[in-house]
Parts: sequence; C-alpha cells; structure tokens
Amino acid sequence: MNDREGREFFAASLDRHVEVEGRILEDYRALAEKMADGPVGLLVDLILTEEEQHHFLLRTMAKHLRQPLTGETKGLEAKGLMRDELLRQTRRLREHERETISACGNLKSQVSSEEKELFDTLLDVMILDSEKHERLLAAIERMVMA
Repeated sequence: MNDREGREFFAASLDRHVEVEGRILEDYRALAEKMADGPVGLLVDLILTEEEQHHFLLRTMAKHLRQPLTGETKGLEAKGLMRDELLRQTRRLREHERETISACGNLKSQVSSEEKELFDTLLDVMILDSEKHERLLAAIERMVMA
C-alpha cells in the first residue's frame, strides 16, 4: 500500500467512526433535551459539547488526509508567523496550562461537602482539559522545531 492509499484507508476508517459517533451524538442530544437545568443536566450538556467536538475533529482529520500533500505542512509561513515568536507564545501558554492544573487542584480542597461530587468532577474535567491543551501545545512546539 502506498502513502496515498494508506491515507485514504485511514480517512475511510475515520469516516466509519464518524457514522457511529453521529448515532451516539443523537442519543446524547435526546438525553440533554430531557434533562432539567441543574447539576446533572450541566454534566450531560458538557458531555454533549465534547462529543460534538470529537465528531468535528474526526471529520476534519479525514478531510485533511484527503488533501494533497504539500511541502509546507505547518502553515506557519502562510500566516506570516515567525518561528521564534510562535515558540515563545506556545511556551507561555503551556506554562499557563500547568498553572491552571495546579489552581484547579487547589480549588478542589475548598469545595463544600454538599456539592463536592459536582465541583470535584468539574474541576477534574478542567484539569484533564488543561493537560490535553498542554499536550497539544507540546506537539505544536515539536512540529515547529522540526
């Protein structure tokens, strides 16, 4: 299998996953519509939002794989970004994400016992998101440095 065929095979696999995710998204939407405002409804809405984001990401990945490969894969020059400036900003943002992780961990110790389950869960989700953002920023750094 050549590189083009491999990319198309992967894109087709992503397309199949998009189909499955589409059905699951409908289940989440139906559940969200039945939920009243409140802590449980908030959590279901949060899951729905993230599932919609996953759906978009899968479609975008498949679309990217079907585009012809070009010499410029980072898109830096097209936007006029300077490599050093991008690295400086990326490193600053990574530090912010690490600070957010620490701050959310500290906030967890301040949660009152009556709403501990909800706020512990939401703060944990924010920590996971910041860890994800830090990982994405690290990938950007590696791509820019390559």
